Amino acid sequence: MYLKTQNLFLFRNQLKRILIVPILLLILFLNSCSSNERGIVISGNVTLDGTPIPNGQIHFLDQQTQVPVTAGIRNGNYSVSIEPGEKSVKVFAERVIGKIPRDPAQPDGETIDQTEQYVPKKFNDKSELKITVINPKEVHNFNLKTSEP
Repeated sequence: MYLKTQNLFLFRNQLKRILIVPILLLILFLNSCSSNERGIVISGNVTLDGTPIPNGQIHFLDQQTQVPVTAGIRNGNYSVSIEPGEKSVKVFAERVIGKIPRDPAQPDGETIDQTEQYVPKKFNDKSELKITVINPKEVHNFNLKTSEP
């Protein structure tokens, strides 16, 4: 009887040691995953000449760290968690303008969509758009116009 009790005690101690490492790793993992949640969630609408951009991307480049954060634009809306501070903003969206051969050597073969970037460069490659993010749940709308009045 004494041997059974001692073996049970040893088994419990070994089980505790075996389980504690994965539990600690899980806690560390969950803690690191939630660190991104410490950022500020911003959201808003993105339109071009009054029309919501159906599918695209919006990039926020931190002016201090030069680290970019990208969010998808869907039906004119975006939402993203970023660190506070001044950000440069770039907006990208493509549209299908036709079909082209997947393999130029086989012009009669399978085709793929040919797309073009339709947001003017003044809002992406040459963008001067800037925002300053301070408070949680800020709304930043971007009403882009292809021509200035």
